[in-house]
Amino acid sequence: MFIGQGLPDPIKKTRQNLDIVTHTYTTGFGFAPDAPKQVTGVSYTSNGSSNRAMLKLGGEVIF
Repeated sequence: MFIGQGLPDPIKKTRQNLDIVTHTYTTGFGFAPDAPKQVTGVSYTSNGSSNRAMLKLGGEVIF
């Protein structure tokens, strides 16, 4: 089961700050220059296409 399948529909529909991307492969992470342990973005491939997701201030990445 994927995380996107496990969340109840009301949560997925009402959380505008939640993006669920399934069937992807993580290819890299972006880090803050002043905080090298803080992830600021994620690079991934989906259906053979490369993508990049950047966090908004205060956002978080869940794997």
